Amino acid sequence: MQRTMDPFIATPSMITSGDGWTEHISKEGRKYYYNTLTQESQWGKPLSLQTPEEAQILLKTGWQEFSSADGKTYWFHSATKRSVWSTPKEVQEMLKSLKEEREDWPQFKTKDEAKSFLVKLFDLKKFPPRISWENASKILESDRRWSCFSILTRGERKQTFAEYMGSRGKRAAEEERQKRKKAKDLMVQNLLSWKELSFKTTYIDVADRFHFEEWWTWMQESERDDFFQEWMFDNEQMFKDKIKQRRREDVAMLEEILEQNPADFPFQKKWNDVKEQLLSHPKLQNMMKIDVLQVWEEWVRHGYDQERKQRQAQNFRKERKRRDAFRELLQDAIDKGELSSRTDWASFVRRVEKDPRYTSMVGQSGSTPRELFCDAVDRLKDKHEQLKHSLRRSAEKAGLDFKDPLLSFNQFYETVRGLEDVKNINMLHVKLVFESLKSGESQARPTAASSDSKQRSSRSSRHDDTSSSSSSSSSSSSSSSSSSSSRTHNDSHHTSSRDKERGDRDRERERERERERDRERDRDREKERERERDRDRERDREKDRERDRDRDRDRTDDGRARKIHKTYHERSNSRTRELPRDAADAEQPRKRRNVEEDRRRRH
Repeated sequence: MQRTMDPFIATPSMITSGDGWTEHISKEGRKYYYNTLTQESQWGKPLSLQTPEEAQILLKTGWQEFSSADGKTYWFHSATKRSVWSTPKEVQEMLKSLKEEREDWPQFKTKDEAKSFLVKLFDLKKFPPRISWENASKILESDRRWSCFSILTRGERKQTFAEYMGSRGKRAAEEERQKRKKAKDLMVQNLLSWKELSFKTTYIDVADRFHFEEWWTWMQESERDDFFQEWMFDNEQMFKDKIKQRRREDVAMLEEILEQNPADFPFQKKWNDVKEQLLSHPKLQNMMKIDVLQVWEEWVRHGYDQERKQRQAQNFRKERKRRDAFRELLQDAIDKGELSSRTDWASFVRRVEKDPRYTSMVGQSGSTPRELFCDAVDRLKDKHEQLKHSLRRSAEKAGLDFKDPLLSFNQFYETVRGLEDVKNINMLHVKLVFESLKSGESQARPTAASSDSKQRSSRSSRHDDTSSSSSSSSSSSSSSSSSSSSRTHNDSHHTSSRDKERGDRDRERERERERERDRERDRDREKERERERDRDRERDREKDRERDRDRDRDRTDDGRARKIHKTYHERSNSRTRELPRDAADAEQPRKRRNVEEDRRRRH
């Protein structure tokens, strides 16, 4: 920066030079320099006023010190036009080197001491790697400290220099090796953190991505390329795992999209109806088509499974309500006296065959109407036995004799009607108990008569005649005691038989239900296999359609090319016929060129 200033406006300093330059301070407090001979002024200090250090710094680094209006100093680079407040690193190193040159080194008493300081001087000079001793000695002779090593001969100095350069070369080689190793480590770190890295990545892609990094220049081009290729080969499994992980993430993303938008992607739709919509989704652009298809198939399978489970749950509730209604039908029949422990299945069906509570049960899974009927009859038989024992004890206490042929039901009923067990029981059941006691018969539970899994065993009532007649008895009390003991033994035997028969029926019923569940599972598996076959056929048809479209495109392209070629030849022939002979000869090279261009376009 140069401009003309009036030196009398500011306060002049006492610093002057022989070429007319003087130092002044402006009103703002900044230093500037004025040449009394040329009448020029400038902010930067002229060479004639600079100290040897300042001149050497400007010459070797290009940095020069200036002062701002508030008295702060800053540095300005004459070549790059860059200014900084802090002292540049190059200037700091230069100042350190100049300071060391000004140091007074001692007069060495031993050669070993002199050699150690000579090595230090070599370090300060920062010789290039391949400098010769002759060139190095010329640089050293210009340093005033060189004279301090007079204790060493020239040969000893040269030997020390050779040893220094050899050790420095080894250190430099080791540093270079460590630098290349660090560059490789940094390259691996950056590659691993690069999300776009794949098994298709080339060295050109890596160079475009990382060429601006500092470590990129620490290796040669060929070394970087070789290291990258070896690393890619050694980490093939990593890329496979990375692809698998990316595919898992894509699958999870697609599943999330389907779950969040079930209305847009109902599972009842076909693959062809949703294919374009899924493949064009912005979040699925990098997902493989086969993965999209597999996720969709799983989505459809899951949807049909859920629908089937819901349908089964609904059917289960309906069937349970029908069973409850049929149980109410059985209870109504019991209350009305239409169903007793002696009622058989055929007669009961004839009475209820038109009742909707019975007809709705026919054909459904689970417990059948006949099984529920048998359970009700079993309960009635148990209740009949309990009631018979209770009423017999009460009647015998009242002095009734069931062997008396003149004993009537009315007499029996008048005796037991006040009992708690008789109050809520239909008259028919009380009459059946009376007849059983009067005749001395005992009922037994029916057993399973067939092992066929598709048919239920028919139930029948078995009567065990246990009439015991005595021609004479010593006394009525001993006869009554003997009869009571016999009945107790028979009742215990019948109870054990009924428990065994009930267990057999329960096991048979459970086996039938298990067989029904197996048949249901077989039907579900068959339906699933049929749906899988349909999907396979749909995929095959889609592949065939894709191949047909490819063939159509190829035929269209070939036809268009043949048409263009034919049209071109027709036009060329017509032009040839119209031109004179000389013009036609001149047209031939151009025709050949056009044919070659047309062939290249087709390829």
